[in-house]
Amino acid sequence: EFCGEGNLCGSAHPFSLKNWYCAIFYRREAVRLAEDEGETYWLSPTPGVPSSQFHLGTRPRLATWHTFEHIRSGRQFVFGTTHLEAANGWHRRKSALLLREYIADRVRRTGQETPLFLTGDFNAQAGSREIQLLRDPGEGSRQLFDAWQEAGTAGRQAGATFAGLGVRDRLGELLLGPRRIDYVFFRPRIPILEVQKVDFEPLLSRDCPQPSDHFPVVADFLLQG
Repeated sequence: EFCGEGNLCGSAHPFSLKNWYCAIFYRREAVRLAEDEGETYWLSPTPGVPSSQFHLGTRPRLATWHTFEHIRSGRQFVFGTTHLEAANGWHRRKSALLLREYIADRVRRTGQETPLFLTGDFNAQAGSREIQLLRDPGEGSRQLFDAWQEAGTAGRQAGATFAGLGVRDRLGELLLGPRRIDYVFFRPRIPILEVQKVDFEPLLSRDCPQPSDHFPVVADFLLQG
């Protein structure tokens, strides 16, 4: 099952192929949605207005959040996913501040011990200002941990998640080097069993289209009931 909205929902073009979803997929036999505990908001000066965006953004950007309950243990956790602006660093930094404020509010509502996860394509490397804004506790906020770093996974090349789709992207990789721009953030500190990048390139044939311009990141956590 999944929950989430497209970035053009509420606009005149909800059925456009450019309506990019920010969805959370989940296994319904393992977890269930907590009622009335979901929220979608746009990364803009007016987060509650569908399809709104910051000035000079390439397209509306949003974040999807929901509280889930682990069926077997009854333990709840909060899960969010997002997709930040690709071209405008100022836009990403403003979005990071919105996400940080939302996380602080969630922690106040659900308590310090409730696990919270934030995943997505952040279009920014680990040392960037926008990623530091998310990880820095700040006043009234709570620190996020980077699963890849916390697990001590191998270096820069192994963690590079941007695959690219064409000659321009390949040229960019040559100029900029390998880039890790997809993350699994979490809080508080909980046991990490494994974090890995799924490299699908060895599985492709000439007749198989590339599924994405990014490699997926999979993180296994232990949620103790």
